[in-house]
Amino acid sequence: MDGAPLAAEAVAGDPVWDALFAAGVRPEPYAEPAPPPDALVPLSVVAERLKAAGVWEAIVALVFDPTNRSALADLIMVQQGIAPNDPVARALISAAGADPEVALRPL
Repeated sequence: MDGAPLAAEAVAGDPVWDALFAAGVRPEPYAEPAPPPDALVPLSVVAERLKAAGVWEAIVALVFDPTNRSALADLIMVQQGIAPNDPVARALISAAGADPEVALRPL
């Protein structure tokens, strides 16, 4: 089998499928699998890129700014990496003067 979904017409006349349909059992409709989540860029890689860009001190200042604490708690204290499309990370990296496309480029 190639993994393609079976249409009811394709199995009509098969005694097992006929019994299942008679009993009210219906196969679930085929759905494309969900796309994989964005690969996270490890925090260590992001940190190295920000240091190379010369904005590490600016990022540290933003991280310790009390107005940013709640957003940053989820971003850096819980995760092992940052999604390239994370809006909070992108905004902070931009605010520090770095290019988020470079800092958050997938490996």
